[in-house]
Amino acid sequence: MSFANPFWLWGLSALTIPLIIHLLSRKEGKVIPVGSLRYLKDANTQQFKSLRLNELLLLILRCLLLSIVVLFISGLLIQKNTKQKWVVLEDKLKDHPQAKSLADSLIAQGYELHSLSTDPPTDKEALSTSSYWALPEQLRSKAISEAVIISTARAEGFKGTRVQSPSSIKWITITPSRKEYLIAAIRNTKDSVRIKIGSVYNENTHYKTSSASSIPGEAIFRSDTDSVSIISPDTIRITLASDPAFRYDKQIVLASLKAIQATVATRLIIKESGVEAEQADSTDVLIWLSEKPLPVSKARTIIYYKGSAASPLFQQESDSQWQLSKRLHEEVALNKNLALELLKIILPDQEQWEVADKKDQRTMPEKMIWSAANDGSKENVLLAGYTPLDHYLIILILIVLITERMIAYKRNQ
Repeated sequence: MSFANPFWLWGLSALTIPLIIHLLSRKEGKVIPVGSLRYLKDANTQQFKSLRLNELLLLILRCLLLSIVVLFISGLLIQKNTKQKWVVLEDKLKDHPQAKSLADSLIAQGYELHSLSTDPPTDKEALSTSSYWALPEQLRSKAISEAVIISTARAEGFKGTRVQSPSSIKWITITPSRKEYLIAAIRNTKDSVRIKIGSVYNENTHYKTSSASSIPGEAIFRSDTDSVSIISPDTIRITLASDPAFRYDKQIVLASLKAIQATVATRLIIKESGVEAEQADSTDVLIWLSEKPLPVSKARTIIYYKGSAASPLFQQESDSQWQLSKRLHEEVALNKNLALELLKIILPDQEQWEVADKKDQRTMPEKMIWSAANDGSKENVLLAGYTPLDHYLIILILIVLITERMIAYKRNQ
């Protein structure tokens, strides 16, 4: 037996209230003066004994009612009759040597092996969740006394509000080895390609581009561990229009565009012009650094300056227009990741971003996984292997209350 909120057990001190009321409400028989005792008969003393018995019964019922209410508020729990222990192994680690060794060791100690997946489970005893923070609640419903979770602790797997893990759940994080994966391969020449590579380790992911040889006419580029389709190179024409007041902003944008060109396979053709010059409709991207009205343009993407201190660096106004909210200098470029934000707007290659997101294996730092604070709620301190008795206590409160009221009404107490 345990309590989710043992602090409220102090309420049992309220049991003195009905006892004091009972003692103070005792009264001696009323004295009635009579002229003669001739017509009085001796009364059966059993009636008075019965009266005292009924008062004692009411006292017991009222004390019992208060006790049950306090137990309900305190979250009375009863331990389930089980010694079952689980080891939960994430599907991504089923072939990992260290994870398999840990699981085998726990199985030898009497643990049952169960899988954890983000897909709907095929086994009723398997666990499936889109957030690791939902696991404690799922394990409570399995009537087990202890669980060990072996997981990669991927950052993408932690969603929602951080919770406190019960002491009966142990968490073991297996850090994946450093891994590189292909994001895209762009045809450079007849016998070479330019490839985008993602490199992930622990909490970090890095991206780089490099050149590699390829068989002429080959449609698939293959590395030692991965493969992607070879696509044709793209060319993006960018018109950078500015007036003299935005000369420094223009230099910051040019530096960012050069950094983008050094890391992507797409060819960027950058044209500088003044805001008075006629803007060619053939440009793909127009960057307008001026407070003068934006000209009519058929560019598929338009980035224009419109100061707004409370907005993010780039605010999307429509499918083709983005608002630049701040004047540019080194601090803004570094703190707001100007080059990365421009890359997302200029090269909105959704397919490549989806590949990168799918293969992202960054992990959550151990100290950030579980909450160390206890807010006192029943959900946070409820242990696996225990079940609440709330429903039974509510029914018992109703039964005792109705019984007490019926007897009190009958005895006018």
